[in-house]
Amino acid sequence: MDKQQNYFIVNRSLLQSSRWLSEPFTRGQAWVDLFGLAQHSDSFIRIRGIRVDIKRGQLGYSQLTFASRWGWSRDKVRRYLEELEKHQDIIQQKNSITTLITVVKYSEWQLDNTTNDTT
Repeated sequence: MDKQQNYFIVNRSLLQSSRWLSEPFTRGQAWVDLFGLAQHSDSFIRIRGIRVDIKRGQLGYSQLTFASRWGWSRDKVRRYLEELEKHQDIIQQKNSITTLITVVKYSEWQLDNTTNDTT
């Protein structure tokens, strides 16, 4: 089976739309949100003026940010991220600035150069 037959494309603008953000997230929606928010190429963000380098497949979001975004308590976010980490779906790197989350299989589950590979 061709690898591309297992994919569908979603524009990242959906992740900022009222349709996506209007209600508390399901666990599945939170998982898709992690993929959608992960960097598709190496980049950086600034948090309180401090540069934080972010690699492809990583996110730099706090549990508090996810709680607000997903409509969950901070404890529920913490438990969910710990569960994903236990199942080796993510790796969390916590520091005083933010939590870097690496989606372990990001490159395996995402197409490279989607616009070039899809008609």
